[in-house]
Amino acid sequence: MHQEVTDQREKRTLLNKKRAEGHQMHLITGKESNVHASRLKFFAESDLEVTEGLREHVSAQGVILKVEAIRKHRWNPDMRDFELLISWEGLEPIEDSWEPMKVMHEDIEVLVGFYVGNAKDKELREHYNWLKA
Repeated sequence: MHQEVTDQREKRTLLNKKRAEGHQMHLITGKESNVHASRLKFFAESDLEVTEGLREHVSAQGVILKVEAIRKHRWNPDMRDFELLISWEGLEPIEDSWEPMKVMHEDIEVLVGFYVGNAKDKELREHYNWLKA
């Protein structure tokens, strides 16, 4: 009996945390992501049926990509910035792309900081510190 009560409390606690954090589900892949509540978009129609036509419409509107990992870096003298080879979640390795470090620092600051901290490139660290300033 005590175990059951503990489990119920734990379930309720987890449900409350889930409500506070917010979860976003991608209509195409079905993957859920933890998101801050300020990033959620309100949707009023709870009885909307997700049809194949709706999925095609959503996929035609643009793809929201999630970074899986930063694979490499290189200096681009024309841009005067490092570029990071980004591996995208759910995409094939051939679709990895070189993205400017400045842009990635703005979008995924923690992941870029972790990558730079583990890299053994003094110039990369100096450039990263310059971007942070």
